[in-house]
Amino acid sequence: MSTTTLEIALLVLIAVATLAVCFGGIVLAYRVEQDTSDKAARARRTTKEL
Repeated sequence: MSTTTLEIALLVLIAVATLAVCFGGIVLAYRVEQDTSDKAARARRTTKEL
């Protein structure tokens, strides 16, 4: 059974989409983490100033 170009293209598309979703999730989690740590640092700074 030979795989057609269309089937290969579809598999590649699915693989790329999966990777994109995973990478997007990682980037988003990293951004949120950075944001929360920035907020915590800012809060610590303001409490120190007070």
